[in-house]
Amino acid sequence: MAKGWGGAIETIGGMIDGIFGLSPEQRKRKIKDKIDSLEKERKKLLNEKADTNRAVRITTIDNQLIELRKALDNL
Repeated sequence: MAKGWGGAIETIGGMIDGIFGLSPEQRKRKIKDKIDSLEKERKKLLNEKADTNRAVRITTIDNQLIELRKALDNL
């Protein structure tokens, strides 16, 4: 079951991947690129002054990284 907007976006992304027929290698590359992007954003946020909004964003990024790594392991 999808969780909020993130789940809806992932579902739509999965449908688009299916329509365009991405190969497993292309899906892996796409996931790895997203992981890299999120890790860079997380590192940048950790180097800035802490506040509630940054803490929430870091938590969101951490959760997305967990899901992306699980998806990568399942491919």
